[in-house]
Amino acid sequence: MVSTLVQTEKLTPSARRKLILALAWPAVLEMMLHMMVGIVDTAMAGHLGPEALSAVGLGNQIYFSCVFIFESVGIGASAIVARYIGARNRERAGVIASQTFTLGIIIGGVLSLLGYIFSPSIMGVFHLTPEVRNLSIDYLRTLSYGWGFMLLLFINTAMLRGAGNTRLPMILAAFANILNIFFNYALIFGKFGMPALGVTGAAWGTVISQSIGSIVLIFLLFKGSLNFKITLNHMHYNFLTTTRILRVGLPTAVEESILSTGNLISSYFLTHLGTEYFAAHQVANRVESLSYMPGFGFALASAALVGQSLGAKNPAEAEANIWETVKLAVLSMSLMGVFFFLSAPHLVKIFSTDITVKSAGATCLRIAALEQPFLSFVMVLLGALRGSGATTSALMVSALGIFGVRIPLFYLVIFKWQLGLTFVWWAMIVDWAVRSLIIFIIIRKGKWKSKKV
Repeated sequence: MVSTLVQTEKLTPSARRKLILALAWPAVLEMMLHMMVGIVDTAMAGHLGPEALSAVGLGNQIYFSCVFIFESVGIGASAIVARYIGARNRERAGVIASQTFTLGIIIGGVLSLLGYIFSPSIMGVFHLTPEVRNLSIDYLRTLSYGWGFMLLLFINTAMLRGAGNTRLPMILAAFANILNIFFNYALIFGKFGMPALGVTGAAWGTVISQSIGSIVLIFLLFKGSLNFKITLNHMHYNFLTTTRILRVGLPTAVEESILSTGNLISSYFLTHLGTEYFAAHQVANRVESLSYMPGFGFALASAALVGQSLGAKNPAEAEANIWETVKLAVLSMSLMGVFFFLSAPHLVKIFSTDITVKSAGATCLRIAALEQPFLSFVMVLLGALRGSGATTSALMVSALGIFGVRIPLFYLVIFKWQLGLTFVWWAMIVDWAVRSLIIFIIIRKGKWKSKKV
């Protein structure tokens, strides 16, 4: 059993950095591997043409929007599990995990059904050519077959990270990623005796690989050799436990709904720029997502450390861990920004051979390099708020950023001022800068330290 527990005594700066990195580096690698699934899909589909590239990019965006909404159940359970692990109560952590597993089965089944039924309606909202629309529907419908297992994988790994176990999720992500590369290559291009399914093959590769990873983790959790054990006798419905999970998780669900709605509105605006520029935006987003991975990893470390510190009745250590994590995240993502700026043309051409896509994508990626300090700052502090259970505050930050800054600026840039894709990316920098200021004020006020979960 791998677990990293917060010490109750005050840590030295060196010891604190070691503790943060012990939690963060496996989470960073795990998130990079998860993102590689989408990158592999996009890169391989990109060689089928801009239409396939747009379809896979949009399909992945909608898929992750839906999953992240319902993964909020895992966020809520993770905060509670972290408190019990910090209080050295492994049995109660297992009860929470078992109840969350039941909720995940129900939500995953509903999500798969809705995804299959409403894929045509969802894609009908966007300003797409008939070819891109049909490819997008096929891709999203195929993904929906595996949404149940994928959701359980996200939820269960979230709870493990809350318990301090970030290595096993990393190992599972590596395993699933290897499978995804193999099945994608085989099913997109018709290799190793398998049919050439094109865009649909990319979706099947993701479904197969993620489902296998989910099944392996479920087996290990029931076996009981990890930080907590899921048991059948604890999987019966318990209103109080469910209420606790949802009280923390529902604000995250609303937050993710707002983010997803904002992203879909943004995509709707961007499709009016044309297929090539929308594809360029998708490519720049996909490459920039590599920098999200250190941010996600440090955010997850921040959430676990804050949750366990508060469970151990040590709020001072919780805040000290937050600011040390911020320093490491800003440094890491700023270095990624330098890499993006210097290597933009070479990175973009991996995804497309289209001249317009390559040129516009490289310009956007260089602008993205400048937003990395703001982005890393917000990601870590949002993780801290979620780890403390103060998910309503995290919701407020995201809502103000999306609907108070990003969407209005996108509308002005695209429709009123007609400045094009480049200025859309400058608008995103403004959004992250505003969010940085808001969340800094919230953390400094300190109300999250007394949050009950």
